[in-house]
Order: sequence, then C-alpha cells, then structure tokens
Amino acid sequence: MHISWESYATADSPDSVVAHYQRTTGRTATARADGSRHFEWDTAHTMSIYPAARNDEFPHCDVKPTARERAIILSSTAARP
Repeated sequence: MHISWESYATADSPDSVVAHYQRTTGRTATARADGSRHFEWDTAHTMSIYPAARNDEFPHCDVKPTARERAIILSSTAARP
C-alpha cells in the first residue's frame, strides 16, 4: 500500500474548518484521542484537522505554519496494488 498525503494551513480556527466540511459534505467529524478531528470519506480517503500550534505532533511538511495560521488540514489517500 502507498499513502500520499497533503497538508494545508489556514488562518481559520479548527472549529471553523470542521464546521465548513460538516456543512458542505453532510458528514460528521470524529473526535480523536490525539485532539484532532477526523473525516473518513471511504477506506482510502481521510482528512484530519488539528490546531496549527500542535503541528509537530502530526505528520507534516517541512514548511512550518505561520503565526497567523490556526488550523492544519491533513488529507490522506491510500493506493493499494
């Protein structure tokens, strides 16, 4: 299995980002023990949202979020042979 992921930072709060995706997709985010909130579209596509201040606790890119960015959106896609 190969997992590809992309990470995006936004000035919106994690709560605002979660509310947007819940409103636009009709899905409910699941709260996780690590403090992130998680959407699962299917077994191969997921998205997690967490506070930018906790960036180092999650998979992340080399570029750190700026001081004004408050939420990270981590999108993952699994490809199976």
